[in-house]
Amino acid sequence: ILSAINYMSAVFFIVLTAFMIKFQVWQFEKTIRKKKEELKQLNLVKDKVFSIISHDLRGPIASLISFVHSIEENDFTEQEFRAYLPDLRGNLEQTADLLNNLLSWSRSQIKNVELRVEKVSVYDLTSKTFRSLGSQSGEKNILLVNEVPVGCYAYTDERSSEIVLRNLVANAIKFT
Repeated sequence: ILSAINYMSAVFFIVLTAFMIKFQVWQFEKTIRKKKEELKQLNLVKDKVFSIISHDLRGPIASLISFVHSIEENDFTEQEFRAYLPDLRGNLEQTADLLNNLLSWSRSQIKNVELRVEKVSVYDLTSKTFRSLGSQSGEKNILLVNEVPVGCYAYTDERSSEIVLRNLVANAIKFT
């Protein structure tokens, strides 16, 4: 009887141990499936961001290429050349802003930086955005008017808000 009890106890503990191992494997598989889905979503976000950035960079760079090509093909007077310089500067500033925003975004993704919420002047944020997109709006004869009250503030992450606002205004100009 004692050996039967020992045998039954051993079988019980073996079955219990196998069940516990199977349960832990199931939990690990569940965690892996969840992480796999998160990675899939992050990859979609990354692809979308690169698509947007590529699209946004194409316009200013094409404009710069066109400008350089027209300089190569034509004999510009100094006055004509100087007349084009503000547009050239605007395109370069817009491209630099876009690259800086991309760099900030990529750093935040790499370091998993959390947003830094602070009191931000919406008027200043809007003015900065309008300045950076001035040449783009000027090409389409669109006047950007900042009607945000000077004392208007928001609690936000300034870099993220700057990226969002620039994207919204750039798209509004593009599709107007």
